Amino acid sequence: MKQKLITLGLIVAMLISVIYVAPVQAAEADDDSEIITCKVIIYEYPTEPTENSAARATSTKSASKTVVFQNANGDVLWQVTLDATFRYNGSTSVCTAANASTQTFSSSWKTRVSSCSKSQNRAYASAYGNRYSVKGKLLETVTQNVTLTCSKTGAIS
Repeated sequence: MKQKLITLGLIVAMLISVIYVAPVQAAEADDDSEIITCKVIIYEYPTEPTENSAARATSTKSASKTVVFQNANGDVLWQVTLDATFRYNGSTSVCTAANASTQTFSSSWKTRVSSCSKSQNRAYASAYGNRYSVKGKLLETVTQNVTLTCSKTGAIS
């Protein structure tokens, strides 16, 4: 009788473990299907307003926009970042500085900024990433344009 209870207890424990493990595996599979391949991050760094010779106060704001490229596993492969500084006063805005850079986190990718400029209230950068095989053969090229704009009221987009 004691052996039957032990056997029954083991069977119940095995059934509970099988029932418990199946939902966990299904949840993990669902997570893998929602993969981010490219995401955009914008940071703003406001500064205090300063008085200039005009009647309106002029404010300065710095901002950064980063586009991140990831593989199917979520590993970051490379990214391009555009940093810009803007002046605005409620009636106009102007980009006073722009700088772009790339960072590579995978040996398969080589990246480079191809251009960076500023015009009126906009900063602009273009960068590209080349993916190479282990033997050095070019497999693909990804070009990414990044723009930061400041409205006359200091809204960054």
